Amino acid sequence: MLVRDKFGRFIMNTLLKGIIVISAVLGMAIVASPAANAADKQVACVDGNVNSNLSVTWKSNSSVTVGTVNNKPLCKDTTVFFSSYTMPDNYNGKPFRGNATAVPQAVSSSTSVVLKAGATAPVAMKVSLPKACKNTQVDVYHGPKVSTVKAEGHTKYISGKILVKTEMECTPTTPVTPVTPAPPAEAETPATPTPTVVVTPTPAAVAELPQTGLGLNTLIAGSILSAATYAAVYVSTKRS
Repeated sequence: MLVRDKFGRFIMNTLLKGIIVISAVLGMAIVASPAANAADKQVACVDGNVNSNLSVTWKSNSSVTVGTVNNKPLCKDTTVFFSSYTMPDNYNGKPFRGNATAVPQAVSSSTSVVLKAGATAPVAMKVSLPKACKNTQVDVYHGPKVSTVKAEGHTKYISGKILVKTEMECTPTTPVTPVTPAPPAEAETPATPTPTVVVTPTPAAVAELPQTGLGLNTLIAGSILSAATYAAVYVSTKRS
């Protein structure tokens, strides 16, 4: 009986020690889990200053969105610039690297954005482009702002495009519109003079002889008598 009791107590003590050890281990695991979760989160964030961690989506030649690859949160704030540049007029259309005709480039339009730590949503950015008669480069890069692009390019380049000019002249020559001479003026047709109407007087109608009842012979005889009387008077006057 004594031996059995000792053995029983030994078993019980062993079981109790085992339970205590297991409880301690579980307790430590429970206490450590928040720290482990925090560490996991810290590892999951990414460094925005590493180009491979950022993603640029081109909406157009002048519009982009910038975010992280797979929308992972950033570990700290990251400043990103988006700029358009005017390239030399003699740019030969070949790749930028080692191309003397591609530089220098003067900034035309620029904007920047701060990607916040912990943020996951892409941010939109937009710039204005130079005239279509200018060769253009648009770049997304880490700050600070670059106003003049030289042969070394952007040391913190993320993404970009080169846009070859689509118009050959910035001020197209306006064609001269030929002047059509006015037709010669037509000579005025002289006015037709109004004909002068000459009114020829109508001869007076011969007066009708008075109807006195005297015949033609009587008139003639009277005329002869008057002539004779006149002659006699004339002769008498001459004698005087």
